[in-house]
Amino acid sequence: MTSFRFRGVRSNFAVCVLAASAWIAPSAAADVWTVVPNGSGDFVQIQAAIDAAADGDVILVSPGTYAGFAIEEKSVWVLASGASVT
Repeated sequence: MTSFRFRGVRSNFAVCVLAASAWIAPSAAADVWTVVPNGSGDFVQIQAAIDAAADGDVILVSPGTYAGFAIEEKSVWVLASGASVT
């Protein structure tokens, strides 16, 4: 199930979602998950998104402060979006 939720999320984040979706389109059935600290995305923490993701999924992280995370035994994309991307 691909999940896209953009309520209250800046338009550049939406553009990043669309670009990432087009970029990974050749891969079988990759899902795109959003991490937004205010709760308007699929997850509020990066680790929760990683835990739910399958191989090949994309996790788009909006600007904010997050706890650390680890990726073990799966292959996912974690992409940052927004003006404060570093």
